[in-house]
Amino acid sequence: MSVNLARVLALPFGLLAFALRLAAMFWVMPLTWHTRSADAGLLVWLTALAASALAPVGLYLLLTRPVPRRPASFQLDDRHGGFVAPASPHELGPLVIVVLWVAPGSMVTERVPNGDGLRFAQFDYATLVSAAVVALLFVPAVVLLLVNRPRLALDPDGITVQRMTSRRRIGWNELAPGGPPPPTARKARYLTLYRTTGPTPGRYPRPEQLPVGWLHADPAFLANTIRHYVEQPAQRHNIGTEHELARLRSQLGSQGR
Repeated sequence: MSVNLARVLALPFGLLAFALRLAAMFWVMPLTWHTRSADAGLLVWLTALAASALAPVGLYLLLTRPVPRRPASFQLDDRHGGFVAPASPHELGPLVIVVLWVAPGSMVTERVPNGDGLRFAQFDYATLVSAAVVALLFVPAVVLLLVNRPRLALDPDGITVQRMTSRRRIGWNELAPGGPPPPTARKARYLTLYRTTGPTPGRYPRPEQLPVGWLHADPAFLANTIRHYVEQPAQRHNIGTEHELARLRSQLGSQGR
């Protein structure tokens, strides 16, 4: 299974979570109103609520298990000629599923007057408010899956860091030699790049934080690769080729891991 397919598969499981949460609200919750014990009713409701979230997330993680979590490798960017560390489906997928699961809980509902059911609230603009809130959660979640962010790209001229809402370009010659060192934390979330010069003359060079915890690449392998190209300018023109990727895997794949 490819990384892109694993990421996109989060959408149907997110829709499943959405549907299960609706079922828990409109079917299970009214049933709990008739239990003899309030504690028993609460337990049934919490169990249904938890299952509506845990089942889709668990099934998604099980289905995408064949995809390695943080491989010591990159994707080849044939279009722009470079190496790419895409967004990790193991980080992004469950997040999207949970966001879509939360959406039904933001709907404005009410108990049916003189009845035992639940319905959408009938007061003015209630339906519009519910639809707007659900859209505010739904649209960003779907966009996250389609735009493949965050994302890191390496090419012969430098590094491109694409976050959720921003894009930063860093040239190889801007980076300080000797770094970045491999992260010490087992599950590092960020990798710090240090510059030799600031964005404008005379200004202090601000470090750049790479969101490696969200990327589908081993942080140590990524750090070793960046340090290699900073210190070996003659190798940069090979970035984006299959031969160069194989060489990186062989020489750097097991260092600092």
